[in-house]
Amino acid sequence: MTEYGNTTDDLDNDCTSRFPIIPVDRIAEELKSIHLPYFTALVILEVIVLVLGVLIKLIAIFIFFKHPAVLHVNWRRIAANILLQYLLFHLVTRLIEIGLMCYYFFKCGEGINTITVAANALNLKESPFYWTNTIRIYFIMVGAFTLPASAIERICATVLVSDYEANTRSFISTLLIVVINITSIAYTAIYQNGWWSKQVLLATIVVGNMGAVIVAIYCDRQNIRFYSRNLQQNNRQQGGAGSKYSLSERYQCAENIRIAKILRKLFVLAAVFVMILAGVFALRLIGSENIVPKCLNYEIFDLGIGIAAGAISLLVLRDMCFLWFNDNGSQVICCGKERKSLEHSSGVVHPSSQDGRRMPPPQLHNVLGVPLLYQSPKAETEVYFGQLEQMWQTPKPNKV
Repeated sequence: MTEYGNTTDDLDNDCTSRFPIIPVDRIAEELKSIHLPYFTALVILEVIVLVLGVLIKLIAIFIFFKHPAVLHVNWRRIAANILLQYLLFHLVTRLIEIGLMCYYFFKCGEGINTITVAANALNLKESPFYWTNTIRIYFIMVGAFTLPASAIERICATVLVSDYEANTRSFISTLLIVVINITSIAYTAIYQNGWWSKQVLLATIVVGNMGAVIVAIYCDRQNIRFYSRNLQQNNRQQGGAGSKYSLSERYQCAENIRIAKILRKLFVLAAVFVMILAGVFALRLIGSENIVPKCLNYEIFDLGIGIAAGAISLLVLRDMCFLWFNDNGSQVICCGKERKSLEHSSGVVHPSSQDGRRMPPPQLHNVLGVPLLYQSPKAETEVYFGQLEQMWQTPKPNKV
């Protein structure tokens, strides 16, 4: 019996019934087992991943605020929501948990029972483990519902393609962020109080994230079809002499295609990590101690969260456009492996001005900064699509 009035076995079963939880009681029982060195190595690796992940996320936040035109404001807000919550909640609480574990290991001496009692106190609301665990579960839920929210944002971008860049409709991201956070709080309460079975919670999260991937890929294809179909229809109507489908409208759709190319990889990578973490969760549910020991199962899950957060942030930084200006004032756009330097005119110099004779003749540019060197709209359109295909590997529309 412990001072809480329950047997050690009962407390152990109750304490380890929730997931993820700091398994201090389990570790205390295995202090002399072969599992402890592996667990220690995983904890050290997790700390390294957390530190590197912080650097990546700080760079991502800098890009978002330094160059707001890189991605659409709605998706940028959704990404900033999970980035900031990761830094404020998951990272801080996880480091606190690791510090508490080290404290119990090295400050309690031979008091194995003291460690066990401290871990069993996880079920008491005054325990620091209880609150850090609750906060981290909340963040895990935020991460689980961010992908479906991003898919809804992509649906809005596809339906409102004609003016989604010009009319940002920031209320969409505000509403989605509120829904994400409220849903995460509700799921955390459901999970902590056991109102639903863990299998139901896991199934809803997996289905929601897989559906988000399907929606993202579908929206990507719809944007390309819309882009090609409208151009073909206008060319038939105008006989190639002009187009009601303006360059500005094409730019709106090209922005959707550009962002979709970035987010499609992001969606797939995030879904892969969700499936991996769900598999670790399933191993805990079936209680297969022979496959993965509990102490390692917990730490693998926490390590997986850190790796997923860092890898997803790194992918965004790799594939999205970085905008900066060189010494000559030209705008440089980097898209993954593709690097394009597009010269932008800073203004039209009148020929009668003092600098007019030394300046080249005024040159019109399209919205991508490419000089319009062609007199025929049809020829200019072919060049436009050729550039788009080269930059984003999107198929050209069939000639009519």
